[in-house]
Amino acid sequence: MERKIRLVTVGSTETVAQELLVVVREMFPHEIISSAMALKSVPDHSIADLFAALPTRVAEAAQKIPQKKIVTLELVPDALFYVAIAKIPANEDVIVFNNNTAQGQKIVEYCRENNVDHVNYIVVPYNEIPQQQVIESLSTAKYIIGADTIVGPGGHLMNKYASYLLKDVTIIPANRVATFESTKALMKAVYQVNYEHFASETREISQHLNDQIEQIVAAIEEVNASIETTSSTVDLVSTKMIEDTTKVASIVDISNVLFQATANIGNV
Repeated sequence: MERKIRLVTVGSTETVAQELLVVVREMFPHEIISSAMALKSVPDHSIADLFAALPTRVAEAAQKIPQKKIVTLELVPDALFYVAIAKIPANEDVIVFNNNTAQGQKIVEYCRENNVDHVNYIVVPYNEIPQQQVIESLSTAKYIIGADTIVGPGGHLMNKYASYLLKDVTIIPANRVATFESTKALMKAVYQVNYEHFASETREISQHLNDQIEQIVAAIEEVNASIETTSSTVDLVSTKMIEDTTKVASIVDISNVLFQATANIGNV
């Protein structure tokens, strides 16, 4: 029976992990069994063959998961995100709303790599600073950017801080997609694990067949030994019968001689 690879996407929160899961399932809709969970909720590494994490969470993941099981899955904003930010007037303050500083800074890095650096990026890591500080930053913000799962409809921003936002605030959510390199790395990791499973199953089948062959050979050797024993017994019996037949023939000859002698005496 074919064993499917188990893959768990992990993140600082389950929301981030779910975003990674969407990407994974687009790549492998049927070939693997996939799920998502916050990194802190992972009981131990035995629950999956592979774990996919953002680059900013790999080091943390390695504290409880073997490095060989971790695959870096980097998500970057699509082109529409950069185009929207490029339309913001120069020198405006732009809030980068994210649950942690590391990933917020990563979004800023992506923007600058794409030459969208005409505005002032201010990272607001809502899980790392007091709530009042978050509210103060958001209440005066004219522009807010971030991952779609966080600042988009149904995200943390609107669920918890909608009442504090300016009525004319511009929110730019990033639909994030996997980079080519991380896509290639994930595919390679999945196929490697799949190969290892196949090789293991092949070894098990080969060992099973080898055991059966050894049993058959042992049975044949036992039959051969039995045949040899039977053959030897038959030879002994045959030899004995020949000897007995010879003795009987000799007795018959002697009897004939005696009979003839007796007859001769009677004639005298």
